[in-house]
Amino acid sequence: MVNSRYVHLHEALGLGVMWLPQGWTVHAGSEIVNGEKVSRSAVATPSHSAARADVVDNQNKAKRHNVNLPARLAALQHVRAHAPETPNHDPAPVTVVSAPPPVLLGSKPKPAQVAALCVCASPADIVAGRLLSGAAGDLFDKMLDAIQLSREQVYLSCWLKQLPDFNPDPPADLVAAAVAPLAGELAAVRPQALLLMGRFFEREDVRRHLHTLAADVPAFYIAHPQQMVADAQLKRPAWATLQQLQTTLSQN
Repeated sequence: MVNSRYVHLHEALGLGVMWLPQGWTVHAGSEIVNGEKVSRSAVATPSHSAARADVVDNQNKAKRHNVNLPARLAALQHVRAHAPETPNHDPAPVTVVSAPPPVLLGSKPKPAQVAALCVCASPADIVAGRLLSGAAGDLFDKMLDAIQLSREQVYLSCWLKQLPDFNPDPPADLVAAAVAPLAGELAAVRPQALLLMGRFFEREDVRRHLHTLAADVPAFYIAHPQQMVADAQLKRPAWATLQQLQTTLSQN
């Protein structure tokens, strides 16, 4: 049943009752007001024949759907069976970058005023084929220039040269195994001072190895240039240490 207010609203808009579904009719009722019978607003209701026709039509549609369902399923299976296979877009395999030979990481050992050491090559260094590349390398060059040195006057190397993966905090056994090769390098370089870069050289086991390697060579500790790139506050203490290094070199 449709409220008669909507019937009159659509008539006021000039729509009339054309919007009603086919088979619906409008009925007028009545009510008693002040003892008199007054006609109520018209209401629309579906006729009995129209309602029955809708039921029969829905039943016929359901029967046709059930009859056609097996045919639709068979057609769908046929399409799936003959459709081209979708290529499997697996992610590309990740290429593992192994540590390069020592010769790519720096110059061959030769006499130099300073031996600058870090723990190992960074991933960027491995790609570039040399230690302290990129922004860290630019900063390192500026620091050397500030104390009137260049890379040609500095032997740059790392403690661990053949790590399978980048690890700035390697286990003690790997650190100890690298002592002998590093001793050979320092013997060839004969530096006047050591410039040790990074937290790695704050470890007690590393300090003990350094005492064995170069007990008579003054050592100067600064943050790794990559750390200073990330945290500019580390530059001030590094500059103070570099000035001490410069003073030591000038006295020799």
